[in-house]
Amino acid sequence: GSSVELLHQVNAAAQKGGQFDLRLESHPAQTGFNIDVTDGETLVIVDVRTAGDISPDGKRVVGKQLQPNDRIVAANGVTGDAALMMRELRSSTVWELTVQRPTEFRAVIDRTGYPSLGLDLQFAPNGTTLMIAAVGDGPIKDWNGKSQGHKIAKSDRIVEINEVRGASQLLLDAACDEAMLRLAILKYTSEPLK
Repeated sequence: GSSVELLHQVNAAAQKGGQFDLRLESHPAQTGFNIDVTDGETLVIVDVRTAGDISPDGKRVVGKQLQPNDRIVAANGVTGDAALMMRELRSSTVWELTVQRPTEFRAVIDRTGYPSLGLDLQFAPNGTTLMIAAVGDGPIKDWNGKSQGHKIAKSDRIVEINEVRGASQLLLDAACDEAMLRLAILKYTSEPLK
C-alpha cells in the first residue's frame, strides 16, 4: 500500500552504509567506548567517550571515525567472538579494525490482529537498540513479503519506535499497546563504504 511506497522514497534518501578498515592508536584524549556485545560475535558502538573527534582548531572531524551504531566485525585479526575481540582491544594500543556502518531504513508495521510481532529481540542493558535475533510468523514477516526494498532480518537492529530513540527499555515501552509501529531499523553490510 501507500506506506510501502512512502517507505521506498525514504530509503532512496537514506545514507548508505558499508564496511571500511580503520586504524586507531590510543592516546590520552581517548576515554573509550560503550560497547554492546548482544550478538556475541561483533562489537556495536553505543557511544564514543572521547575528545579525539574534535581537531585542534575546534572543527569536528568527519569521515572514517567510529560513530554510535558502527559495528566492529574484526579487531587486530580476531573475528566472530565478541569476548575475544574485547580482550584483544584491551591488550593493544594499536587497533586495526574492520567496521560496518549501518544503513537506516524505515518500516510502518500494523500489528492489528496479530498476537505478537513475531520477533525474537535481544538487547544490552546499556544499549540503545533492539537486536533482532529471529523473524517468525507475524506482521514483520508479512511486511517483508510486501517490501520491494529492505527486508527486516536477523541481526538488524531497531533504533527507533514511534519516534522514540534512546535506551533499549524506552524502545520497548514505546511499542506497548500500540497497533501501528513506525520503526527505524539499522542494516549492516560487508559491501565497501562509498
